[in-house]
Amino acid sequence: MGARYEKENMTKTLILFALPIIMELLVFELYNLVDTFLAGRFVSDTAIAPILVVYPLQRLYGALAVLVGVGTSTILSRHIGSGEKDTFAIVRTGVIVMLSLTLPITLVSHLAPERVLTVLGATPDILVPATYYLKNATVGAIFLSMTTFLAYVLISYGNTTLSLFATSMGAILNAVYFFAFGANAHAVALSTAASQITAFVYIAFAFAKKMRTIRFRLFGQTEMQIAWPILVGGFSAFLMEAEESCVMLILNRMFSASTGTHGIMVLGMVMKVYMFIFVLLFGIVSAMQPIAAYYFGAERREKLLELLSKTFILGLITSTVMWVLFQVFSRDLISAFVRDPMLIEESARALRI
Repeated sequence: MGARYEKENMTKTLILFALPIIMELLVFELYNLVDTFLAGRFVSDTAIAPILVVYPLQRLYGALAVLVGVGTSTILSRHIGSGEKDTFAIVRTGVIVMLSLTLPITLVSHLAPERVLTVLGATPDILVPATYYLKNATVGAIFLSMTTFLAYVLISYGNTTLSLFATSMGAILNAVYFFAFGANAHAVALSTAASQITAFVYIAFAFAKKMRTIRFRLFGQTEMQIAWPILVGGFSAFLMEAEESCVMLILNRMFSASTGTHGIMVLGMVMKVYMFIFVLLFGIVSAMQPIAAYYFGAERREKLLELLSKTFILGLITSTVMWVLFQVFSRDLISAFVRDPMLIEESARALRI
């Protein structure tokens, strides 16, 4: 991996490392995005409401995966950059931390779903379908979180393609399972969980095969003393990812109390499109961290400064292009998900603002 950092063009390396991260983040969004599309186009416009209500919780799972994934990959890259060979205990510790954070959320969601949905802003008229979607989504989210975590680990070991294929496959299977399960409201929830589990099984087997070449063992020594450094290392990335979850939660509750389900639907449509620019910028920044950690461990200050400069330029170009696209194609983007003319017009106007 060190040779790749040293020899390849830095902008090219940054983009190649950002792509799988962007795909991982997009897949977290794509599962919900595909659910919204399938529900809005093949069930009904109102069928998207439960999906949008649960969305902040799904974003929280994504934020936790980023927290542990970025923290673990940063520590891994720093150790690899300094020439250390035995880094497997770091991976095992990351797995334990990841499961410790996500399993309790799923457990609470199954034991007290109505309370969780009330906190999320669900209105009484969608409580029953939202409960069904919540239970399935939180099971699948555990597996998707682990898929994202493994993606960050693989990037630290220099593999940027395996996770990209696994997550893309999962997004496609989400639509396939939807029609296989009957193309109804229940099928939306079932297809999400089934596709996330399938993607994880694939990447887990592929990860095991890849790690076998460097004699990685799943069971063995852990270093729980680095659990806190893992969380600290990924905390800034976590805040960026969790910010939208918190904003969506607050706005869902506000709209639920004032405009009801319709307001939640307008808000959800806007955030569905807006998330593209967020994911692209976040992917670039997340890709920069393990590369920067490597240069820091190798004491290459000049390379570190060059990396920061190129990251800023790439982020500025990306945000400008996306802003222009949103202004020009806002109505077209919204109409891809729903058919109600009033909902499309209100959402498109809010997006341009």
